Parts: sequence; structure tokens; C-alpha cells
Amino acid sequence: MSDIDHFKKFNDDYGHDAGDLVLVEYANLLKTHFRSSDVICRYGGEEFIIIMPDIDRENLIKRAEMLCQEISSLELLYQNKPLPPITASFGVAYLHNTLIEKADMIKAADIALYEAKNNGRDQVVVSSTEFVGI
Repeated sequence: MSDIDHFKKFNDDYGHDAGDLVLVEYANLLKTHFRSSDVICRYGGEEFIIIMPDIDRENLIKRAEMLCQEISSLELLYQNKPLPPITASFGVAYLHNTLIEKADMIKAADIALYEAKNNGRDQVVVSSTEFVGI
């Protein structure tokens, strides 16, 4: 799960059209970093959920960390003027070989995301909940 940091303030400072541009560019960046088998969904507001089947834990974390770094280097123009850099926080939950309720997985990722935001934002936090197969 990812969330664009301070997005409400960004919208307040630069307007909703600039905010929409940020959402589009962020979504485009997400699309370039994931496989065709991955699912990217806008969960609400500035939150996105990325589902990555058949990936190991280390690669999952590595991809999230790389994406976190690349987001802050996006160069965004709105009305031919540069916008300030954006950052994003990530909460990662890893499911290993089992069937669980989607709500539990989302909750684990959301708790990790909340921790990333509380710890200063612009970072990846991995859920302490490990979903292991039966």
C-alpha cells in the first residue's frame, strides 16, 4: 500500500488540477515498475494498493524501496512551472503461500503504512505480520 505524502497540503497549495497531475504521474510511474501480472489499484484519495503475485519477500521490499526513491526524483511541470518534489510512504505486507481474508492483508499493509508516516514519511515499512501457509 502506498500513499503520497502531504497530498492534502499539496492540493491546498497548488490546486486540485496540479494534484490530479501528480496522481496521474504517480500512477504512470507505478505502471512502469511492475509486471503485467501485478495489479495496481487506486484505493482512495492518494492511496494505492499494489498486489504482486509470485514474488519473494526480498524482491518485494527491494521494489518498494526503489520506487520510494524514484518518486522523489520525479520532475513535474504544471502550467509550464516546476512543482516541488513529492514523496510517498509504503506499507508492505507479505503473503507466503496461503489463503487469507483480503481485509486482513490490507489491514496489515495499512498498519505498516501508518508506521511509515509516523516515522517521518518517505520510507518503506514492512508489516510485522507474516502470513505463512498452512
